[in-house]
Parts: sequence; structure tokens; C-alpha cells
Amino acid sequence: MFKNIIAIVLLIGLVSACTSKTTSETVNKTKSTANDFRKMAPTAGPAPKIQLAEYETFKLPNGLTVILAEDHSTPAVTYNLTIDQPPFLEGDKAGYSSMAGSLLSMGTKSRTKAEIDESIDFIGATLATHANGIYANSLTKHTDKLLEIISDVLLNPNFPEAELAKLKKQELSGLAQAKDDPNAIARNVSGVLKYGKNHPYGEIVTEQTVNNITRVDCEKFYKEKFIPNIS
Repeated sequence: MFKNIIAIVLLIGLVSACTSKTTSETVNKTKSTANDFRKMAPTAGPAPKIQLAEYETFKLPNGLTVILAEDHSTPAVTYNLTIDQPPFLEGDKAGYSSMAGSLLSMGTKSRTKAEIDESIDFIGATLATHANGIYANSLTKHTDKLLEIISDVLLNPNFPEAELAKLKKQELSGLAQAKDDPNAIARNVSGVLKYGKNHPYGEIVTEQTVNNITRVDCEKFYKEKFIPNIS
């Protein structure tokens, strides 16, 4: 009887060992199979097909190039003015082009920023200005009103001193926060290392350059860069 019990125990141990070995081999094999995909690059999928809408191009007498693309699936219209200007150094007033672009929609000879904002909100439109142009969007039925506002913003900006002061304050606040932001620090260092400090892509906006910016600088930028024949 005792011998039979010992035999059973030994048999159980042998089965357990074999099972453990088999399980271990199975796990290792599964891991190996799971890692096989890392040994070769995935097969490339089909190249995406880019389908551009039909468009018409023509020039106005002032040299402005117009690209007209029509899509009547939605009752909306979009205007996008783009100034084709190469990057340039801003020197000891780095950041002034961006401020000049923002100021375009912050006051004209006949409208204050509040009036412009109210007019845009009233028709449920979108208006954004920047150093390289203007973007606007609205329902088609408000086209005339939107064009009126865009034209005023583009042709009659007055670069309000008070709005410039607000922009400079906001920029200085952002620069103060960026000093503790690893991503901002990395972007500045990367730009300088890649392009150098004397390249437009390596130029850094600082508190000093922001404080140097004047209303005259913004007006000068607008007059020199916002030209029909490069737009």
C-alpha cells in the first residue's frame, strides 16, 4: 500500500513537471511569435488619391491672383487671402509681423475692434487675420456683408495703439510662462541649432524685442508686405 502511494506521488510529480515544461515552452513560443512582427516592416497600403475640386484662376488689374473653387453642396462661402512672402529676419523687433497681422482685425478707420467683432458675430461668421493674410467664412446669404467687413479690415486698418499694448502684454505673459515650459525651450534651442540665430527660423522672440515693437513698425510691415501682385 505504501509503495502504491509513493508511486502515485511520483507519477503526479512527473506529470506536473511535464505539464510545467510544456506550458513554459508554449509561453516562450507565443512570445517569440508575438515578437516576429517586429522583425519586418509592415506592408505599405495603397497610396491615397488626392482629388482636387475644379477651379478657375484669373488675375485682377491690380495683379491679385484669384483662385475660385465652387462647391454648392453647402450654403457657405470662404475667403482666404494669402500673401506670398518669404521668411525674413525681424532683428531687434522680432515678433512684430505677427502682431501686425493680428492688429488688422482690431480696428479700422471706421470701425473699432468691438464693432468688427459684433458685426462678425451678428451674421455668425468667422474672421481671422495673421501675418500672411486673412481668412473669413460665413453663410452664402451673408456674402455681401462679409466682403464689406473684409474689405474694410484689409484696406483701412489703423493699428490702434491700445490694442497693440494689449497684444504686447499678452506676448510678454506668454514668454514668462514659456521659460518653465520644456517644449518651448526645446523649440527655441532646436531652431537655433538647426538654422542659427541669424536665420528667420532660428530667430527668438524675447521680452526686449517685444518691448521694441511700435505701431509704426506694424504699419510699415502692412504697407510693404500686403501687396496685391504677390497675393
